[in-house]
Amino acid sequence: LRRLLETFPDDTGVMNELALQYLLSGQNEKAKSVVKSVLTLKSDDGFAQCHYGFLLKLETKYEESIPYLYAGIRSDEDRCRDGRFYFHLGDALHRLGKRDEAYDVYRESSDLGFFKSPYQRSLYNVDRLVSRPWWNPADTPYLDAIGRLEADWKVVRDEGL
Repeated sequence: LRRLLETFPDDTGVMNELALQYLLSGQNEKAKSVVKSVLTLKSDDGFAQCHYGFLLKLETKYEESIPYLYAGIRSDEDRCRDGRFYFHLGDALHRLGKRDEAYDVYRESSDLGFFKSPYQRSLYNVDRLVSRPWWNPADTPYLDAIGRLEADWKVVRDEGL
């Protein structure tokens, strides 16, 4: 990508891909430098905005990261319509005490299908899994094992002591 960038030094698409490769390989400072160059050439580049906001958030510069994350998400860039950016935007807002605004972001991302709900914000979901704060043993496949534990709880307690 660096060679391609030498041939096309103002190609923001190539620059964005290079920044992404730096980011994926843990070279955040190099990624940040490239993304800043993209934004200098094209300030409304949604991909660069999202990634610059993300990089700022990683540096715990929450207040600075928020406008970039918002702008990137609101851009027409398909690759910015990603649950990870919504998660980091909401997290930055939450860390600054802007909980209502954070939950608005989480609600929007939930409506878009990135999260199961505004409160269940895992990016890695399995549709058949169910989350409950308390389970009835009969609702689990472990009814027999739970019954044995209940019957032998004194033995388990004594072994632990």
